[in-house]
Amino acid sequence: MSFLRRQSKHNRMMHKQQGYTLIEAIIVVLILSSLVAVAMPNYLAWLHRYRLQSAAASMTNHFHAARLRSIFTGVNYQIQLKQAGAGNYYQVVEDPGGKDVVVPSIGRIVLHNQFGNVQIQEIPASGRITFTPRGTSTEATVLLENARKARVQIVVNSFGRVTYEYL
Repeated sequence: MSFLRRQSKHNRMMHKQQGYTLIEAIIVVLILSSLVAVAMPNYLAWLHRYRLQSAAASMTNHFHAARLRSIFTGVNYQIQLKQAGAGNYYQVVEDPGGKDVVVPSIGRIVLHNQFGNVQIQEIPASGRITFTPRGTSTEATVLLENARKARVQIVVNSFGRVTYEYL
């Protein structure tokens, strides 16, 4: 009988201690905040690299799309670029010598709006890259830069090949 009394007394004591103390909660918050403080710089660096990479990939894909549209339609397509101080955007234009119509499926891509602090630093002197129906293009180099001064260079050769590399 005394064993049952001890066991029921033990059960009552166990039920009284539910939840966490204030000190335990403060310790958990301190540990989590120190983990966040250590991880945040790495996350921000990754985020800047990711945005620059996304901008370069998007621009390269749009250059390829302009070249293919030019080949399939038999009309010149042109990439019109504006540096950071003049709008920081590019757009794909159909028949630049005639109608000068922006391709609706691509539109105007404003880099700092879509990719956060990515800017066009260098463009061709004319501000344009033209793709012909034969698949050729004007040679050009475009330089993109993010807020941490990381750079990507996009190169278009005279055969219409588009590549990009990190500098």
